[in-house]
Amino acid sequence: MGKPRGEGAKASITENDSVSSLRCERLVNSIWLHVEATARAVEEARHIVGVLSGPRVIPRHATQWRGSPARTDCNSIYFSVSTPERVSRGGGRKAMPYVDATGAKLYFEESGYGYPIIFIHELASDIRGWEAQIRYFSRGYRCIAYNARGYPPSDVPEDAALYGWEFAVDDIAAVMRGLKIERAHLVGLSMGGYAALQFGLRYPEKASAIVAASVGSGSHPSQRDAWLRETSVLARIFIDHGMVAMAERMARGPARIQLKYKDRTSWREFVVRLRQHSAQGMSNTMARCQALRPSLHDLRDQSSDDGGSGIARRG
Repeated sequence: MGKPRGEGAKASITENDSVSSLRCERLVNSIWLHVEATARAVEEARHIVGVLSGPRVIPRHATQWRGSPARTDCNSIYFSVSTPERVSRGGGRKAMPYVDATGAKLYFEESGYGYPIIFIHELASDIRGWEAQIRYFSRGYRCIAYNARGYPPSDVPEDAALYGWEFAVDDIAAVMRGLKIERAHLVGLSMGGYAALQFGLRYPEKASAIVAASVGSGSHPSQRDAWLRETSVLARIFIDHGMVAMAERMARGPARIQLKYKDRTSWREFVVRLRQHSAQGMSNTMARCQALRPSLHDLRDQSSDDGGSGIARRG
């Protein structure tokens, strides 16, 4: 006696389903094996590229999304401050790193691992001016650069009393404290070089080496009065004329125009970055930090008087 027609159809459907499921499973396994092989090939290619091109410079925080675990995407070096839209802290934007200093929060970036080097920028620049140096030294060092107070996205205090060379010195200490760095090499240019030099005098146990380049504008006794007049006038012009006009003026100064003759593209990038500075921050920095700092000759005289102790705490 044969099976009822309904039961035979049900058995046939079940058998067909089993065959289809088996085929589907085999297809999925085949695809997965292909994906795994492709992933291995990609990783091998990345390794080969890494060996051939050397270490890439990746600002550590620049690959960290707010609310997400840290990632290490292989992006080319960039400073987040170079793209204004990254300044926002809204949902989905980059979480920006700061350290707390007296009266201001300081924006910083870091790349690489190893012994720390801290880069301190000049008056007319910011952390973006150190890109080439960080790209090179982050191959073997932990490189940190930060924007001084008055340079967005660091805070721009309205109170002029929160600016000065003493603050600039202590801001280096604040960066080290915030990043739990006990001792570091310091590299400073012009205004940053002066701060690095004074830091070494005030905190000799924290500085293992100092490169202070182009330090001491206005220090020579014959130039001192002119320097004080010039800085006072420039501080007012920043407010009266704004950064667009001042950027063009500063970029065509005797020292800056040399870059245009050598590398027009880099000079143009310098002008664009300079336009993005805060007129208020630049004015306060010029009036309080640049104009009121002791000359290098004063430091030399004080050093001979007291044997080098307490130099940076005076004046």
